[in-house]
Amino acid sequence: MRIFHRAAPLCRRAIAAACALGLVACSGMATQPAAVLPATPLATTLAQIRSELSVMPASVRGNNAARSTVIRALDDVLGQQSAEQPTAPEVVDFYRDALARVAVQIPAPVTEGARVWMLYNKGFLVKTASTTFAFDVVSGKAFTGSGAPAWDIAFPAEILDRIDVLFVTHLHPDHYDAVLAAALAARGKTVVCPRAAGTAAGCTVWMDAGESATIAGLLVHAWDAPHPVPTLMYEVVTAEKLRVLNTGDACCSASIPRTAAVDLLLLNAWMNEDNAGTNRDGMTAALLRVQPRLMIPGHLQELSHPLPVVETGAGRYGYENALKVQADNSLPGKTVVLAWGEHLDLLP
Repeated sequence: MRIFHRAAPLCRRAIAAACALGLVACSGMATQPAAVLPATPLATTLAQIRSELSVMPASVRGNNAARSTVIRALDDVLGQQSAEQPTAPEVVDFYRDALARVAVQIPAPVTEGARVWMLYNKGFLVKTASTTFAFDVVSGKAFTGSGAPAWDIAFPAEILDRIDVLFVTHLHPDHYDAVLAAALAARGKTVVCPRAAGTAAGCTVWMDAGESATIAGLLVHAWDAPHPVPTLMYEVVTAEKLRVLNTGDACCSASIPRTAAVDLLLLNAWMNEDNAGTNRDGMTAALLRVQPRLMIPGHLQELSHPLPVVETGAGRYGYENALKVQADNSLPGKTVVLAWGEHLDLLP
């Protein structure tokens, strides 16, 4: 499979990113036609991206320009994967490898603060000294009726065994995996779902918007998240007093609660103010409203959403505007963009 095959802005940006990574010859790039650039096999490109990210891990200490260049290279690769066609096996392997790394890392104890992993789409794991909980974890791209098959990935048992509570914001297949939820329930774990989910597989606890509960030692409050299907935002406070707010698929910054001081905001990066602005506008407004210590954006390059990559309206949302928000030092707290399988340590 060839990567840089389109004479379009996306392709030109991919070439520039690959140039910065040393993946292609860059001499005379400004005038050399894309057609004569050396072709780079997809597996080699993804291996290089993985290698580069491994030596510059995510950090709250500030924006890393070189790291952002690598994320942009990944963005361009994923932005060429059609929702209607089978995902390139190299991309599926890239995610499978990401899960394998999380499976190795997750047993390590956390003695202070929290360690946060990003999985696929809006899937997050949060581990503290007392608990491990998750939001919207799925095995990978699901079958959505477009003709493209779901990814054939066996979700690592090592990760499932460590999750104490899974929060499901809504039942769209990029946020809810019936097989995974049922596997957790079979292990005696807690799976929290909107009450509207009814008898959906795996759900063991149901919540309504406005409801508060203590669940497996976590203080949980559910908020309504405006979306075409019943959706919840979850505010979770751990025994260590870490406050996490996950916005689900809320459409608009104005719907996010102005709650007590939020340590970690897990924000859907497609938030476009109900199509009244761009997703950069929505993420910016959300940060100004919530003022968290740390924001990690999710819902980036979800591959069952159709191309093109967009900034508002229907389509797929890429990493670019999230990287711009990350680089904006005028915004409250820190924003850190993660790739699949990466983690970040949030200290007290």
